[in-house]
Amino acid sequence: MLSGDPLFGAIHVVAPDQLDRLFDAAPEAPGVEEVLISGEDTSQDQSAHQPSEYDPSKSLDDIFSGLTDEDDSTRSDDNPDQDHPRSGRSTMGSRSPLGALTNADITEAQEAAILQGLEELANFGDLLGDFSDFAAQLPLIDTADLGGLLGFYEILHDSLYTPVYDYFNDATDPPTTDDLLTALQDISGTYGALTITVSALTGGFDADDNEIRFSLNFGATRSGEMRLDVGDVPAEAGVVLEGEVELAFTACLTFDFTFGVDPGHQFFIAVDQLEA
Repeated sequence: MLSGDPLFGAIHVVAPDQLDRLFDAAPEAPGVEEVLISGEDTSQDQSAHQPSEYDPSKSLDDIFSGLTDEDDSTRSDDNPDQDHPRSGRSTMGSRSPLGALTNADITEAQEAAILQGLEELANFGDLLGDFSDFAAQLPLIDTADLGGLLGFYEILHDSLYTPVYDYFNDATDPPTTDDLLTALQDISGTYGALTITVSALTGGFDADDNEIRFSLNFGATRSGEMRLDVGDVPAEAGVVLEGEVELAFTACLTFDFTFGVDPGHQFFIAVDQLEA
């Protein structure tokens, strides 16, 4: 299960199954555990072949585990709507059962938490593209790997963070959860070789947990062509290839998750499925 305490500033992350450790960390606690990551550790700038069976949520155990400690003093549960300087931290952990969601205004502190959290999620996508099976060289393909074909950073930054940023930048004052839902739904579309789909979208203010929350199934499909690299095999087999051989590919990403801002103005993300 991927989970976390502060992800780059204020992220809760919960992912489904056991995840191989990217970093040295304390032993995993039973069930959902809290882990942290500091933004200073991953200061990245703002990014098919047939879909593989690789599911990172089953092989990246506690990707953020044990990097920092959460400062509970930054939380202000008694006054969730108070705009105050953000602590620069956020928490990733287990979520309580979902309550009824209603439309609500989004405060400046909540807006800042959402934008920072989604930006750092894109930065994490950049790291993920260089990790484990995502970075493995594809057979017979010239300088290609799954992470490179998909372009995790580009997908999460340009097709998730940027539309949300644009909504807040253009929104009438104040922005609302219903209008942000509309902006998220409008992400669906085809952009050149990349197709984005947003489905099962819900969101709003949860009075029981005193937080705003958005859930969605986010899918990305990239298609194109890649050059076949067969090395010396054809010559050794007496086969003559005329010119370069191009192969069509399709690469797919499935990312089902919930994100939001808790009463302490900390961003969280709970991952239900992450698969490419």
